Amino acid sequence: MPSVTRKPRLSRAERQEQRRDAIRRRLLAALEALLDDGGSFTELPVEALIREAGVARSTFYVYFEDKGDLLLTLAQDVVDDLLVGAADWLSLEAGATQDDLEAALRRFAATYVQHRVIVAAIAETAPHDARLGELLDTRLDQLVRELAGHLAAGQERGLVRRSLDPEPIAVWVSALLERGLHQLAGPGTPAEPDRAAAALAPLLWNALYREPAA
Repeated sequence: MPSVTRKPRLSRAERQEQRRDAIRRRLLAALEALLDDGGSFTELPVEALIREAGVARSTFYVYFEDKGDLLLTLAQDVVDDLLVGAADWLSLEAGATQDDLEAALRRFAATYVQHRVIVAAIAETAPHDARLGELLDTRLDQLVRELAGHLAAGQERGLVRRSLDPEPIAVWVSALLERGLHQLAGPGTPAEPDRAAAALAPLLWNALYREPAA
């Protein structure tokens, strides 16, 4: 008789976590559907969110204190995904071309577009929510540090212009990315990450990587 391998039974805590993840995914889809035209997260009623998601009010409050708590949960995943999305760019090696830079930026822009509703909601809410503000500041500081490290290492390898000061440049570039992507690929705009990357690549290439003509 063939043996039957039984799947290990999940613990109660594991089942609860699976249930929470499933509800989180439904709420995320509902949030994107409601806000992708550029609507305001602050003005979105919880009732509209749970109705769109098909989640009972009582179930929502079992897992989340309020919609701010939901956003904090979603934000932790999103900001980490954005840092992963920037990895191809921040790992460019000596000999990379403008086309290589554009391809790397395309992945970053695509990650942004995938999460653009949540990114906009974070930017809207962070000034009034200490938890989100701290998370956003921490992750932005991390991006600035990683970008500054990329520039400094690139100077050593001959990829980045040696005349640049990596730390303040990293601050400026991070601010440029934040505002530029919001304008070009944020909620209420066409989802065109390729267009955003194509516009950004020559700007960064000529400012950071290409040595000026003698």
